[in-house]
Amino acid sequence: MYLASMFDWIFQRRIPLIRAAACLFFVAGVLLSFTVWHSDRIFPLLPVFEGFPQFSEDVSGFLAIVLVIGLTLGGLIKSRYYFIALLALLLVLFLQDQMRWQPWAYMYFALILPFALVKTPKQQLLPYFQFVLIGVYFWSGVYKIGDGFIASTFDKMLRTLLLIEDAGTRESLHFLGYGIPLMEIAISIAFFFKRTRNTAVLFAILTHIVILSYLIINDQNSVVYPWNFGMIALVILAFYNSENSMQFWKNTPIRWQVLNATSGLFFLLLPALSSIGMWDTYLSFKLYSGRNGIYCIGLDKDQVKKVDPSLYDTFWKVDEPQGKYWIYVNFWAFNELNVAFYPEQRTYKQICNTFCESDIPSEKMEFVVFRDGFKRKGATILDCNDCR
Repeated sequence: MYLASMFDWIFQRRIPLIRAAACLFFVAGVLLSFTVWHSDRIFPLLPVFEGFPQFSEDVSGFLAIVLVIGLTLGGLIKSRYYFIALLALLLVLFLQDQMRWQPWAYMYFALILPFALVKTPKQQLLPYFQFVLIGVYFWSGVYKIGDGFIASTFDKMLRTLLLIEDAGTRESLHFLGYGIPLMEIAISIAFFFKRTRNTAVLFAILTHIVILSYLIINDQNSVVYPWNFGMIALVILAFYNSENSMQFWKNTPIRWQVLNATSGLFFLLLPALSSIGMWDTYLSFKLYSGRNGIYCIGLDKDQVKKVDPSLYDTFWKVDEPQGKYWIYVNFWAFNELNVAFYPEQRTYKQICNTFCESDIPSEKMEFVVFRDGFKRKGATILDCNDCR
């Protein structure tokens, strides 16, 4: 009886609890990637607009602390003006550096947004949050379908979770890997219907338990641990025992209808454009697909001494061409910032340009996006003229 009463209390307060969960799990992600949120670092800032104002190291460090405190208090504070100020700070930080556009940060920003726009968010806004979560599952599943996910992630899951060491045995089981993206797509579809939501929540929880097990065993990508725990909390709050219809345009004020439609636009429709290069990869939740490219910066061996020694751990040996050390940009991002590189051509060119502006001769450098392992064939090759 007590447990039932507790769940009734929780589900009567879905909206404020979604706000609290989004803020608290957001701040956990920020704390695990704190370096990316200020400018005292070697990895360059990648502003959205050239010449966008940047803060000094002291000011940026102070604002990063303000962000942590602001998100922490956001779990308790209801004031719309408070969230306007908090989101304004976040927007400035996002404009200053695209490395902060991590998928989890983008999702949490969207979940917090209604609390700055609506004075008293009510249950009629629940579809807004549901569309955000449905979009995350659906597109994450869609973009995993393919050999890239199987080769880069599922094969490793077989080895680490099921302890299958024999490569031939793992390859014979690769067909099972397609069940993971299909499961994510099925979960997203089941969330639309009242009868299947509770079942979908249970499968979503199971999915995140498997993901967390894989990441923890491999000591990999710790910044998304809170995201997986947060997704468990959010799908329970948004979908479990929810009886609302997804026909959000009925019996709601027009401004709420617009807000609900906006989440559908950004999380259900626009991610489809990523497949033709018209919407960013991470804003489409194209994760672990094995198709985002391997971004590298090649330096002649006699130029290595000119880069910061902290980058030496990011050097990779590749099959071709020989004679260079290669900085693997994603490793650099993880080693210093504890986030993945934001994998877009424009952000890569910004990083390359910082090397072009150094004292390393341009003919001693090469910028390559490898597509098939570290093979020259099919790679995108740039020089300093392309990056300026």
